Amino acid sequence: MQSASAMTELGPCSFSVAFWNSYKFTGKERDQESGNDYFGARYYSSSMGRFMSPDWSAKIEPVPYAKLDDPQSLNLYAYVRNNPLTRNDPDGHCDAPAGLKPGQTGVCVASYIKTKFFHWPFRGDGRGTNPHGGTSRIEVRMIADPSKNSVTKTYEHVARSGAGCEDCGPQGSGTNTVSKPTTDKDGMHFQVAQDATSAMKPLSLGLISGSIDNHVNLDVKSDGSVSLDPGSSARNFPSIEVYSYTMDAKGNISSQLVTSRPEASNEDSNGDLGHPETPLH
Repeated sequence: MQSASAMTELGPCSFSVAFWNSYKFTGKERDQESGNDYFGARYYSSSMGRFMSPDWSAKIEPVPYAKLDDPQSLNLYAYVRNNPLTRNDPDGHCDAPAGLKPGQTGVCVASYIKTKFFHWPFRGDGRGTNPHGGTSRIEVRMIADPSKNSVTKTYEHVARSGAGCEDCGPQGSGTNTVSKPTTDKDGMHFQVAQDATSAMKPLSLGLISGSIDNHVNLDVKSDGSVSLDPGSSARNFPSIEVYSYTMDAKGNISSQLVTSRPEASNEDSNGDLGHPETPLH
């Protein structure tokens, strides 16, 4: 739908909001000039039913992410292997970090709001822990290579804020900082620090206070396993999840939940970024 105004109905109340709806296929923003949808990594053409550029990886390879036993994976222009009914593509790439290779470890750290609404009518993400994508307030993906003692960011994202409609408001602000890794007999260690503030904070009349504040200390062993190091901390709201990803010699990617802490409040009226930062277990 494209209109100058829309009637939004939330619970017992309804109100008219004047806006130009630029969010179309799977909630992605449509460029009015080209008519293509922006997925972060590349553009998708809804009229042609495919991406406008091929999928790519950080390291040059003939067919990135291809699985020879799945012919659909050879089409680098297709949306989720031409199976949109059961799969989604949150940013134009797979959920694991782009360019992941055997012997490396992918890591994703994300904060999301579990409830659909908090301090109604402000929108959350309405989901639980998920290694295969889903909207987040702030997210970063990276590749750790123990053989090179290196950690490389491949993707980072700060979500739009929404009141009533999901992910359709102004862009929030935030940063993802990954420290230089150190090594010892226990493995490679580094910290992921995240800070994000809702764009709705000035408009919330004091209902939204504070910011997302995460300090995640990670240990990556030579076998690719990932664990949480002491000193890790995060606020009790919103939820936080950390996943690791590894690839075998055949190109199959497996995921492992490193840590997850659901937000402290289960009621939409209690959600507040002002919750204290506490140890993350």
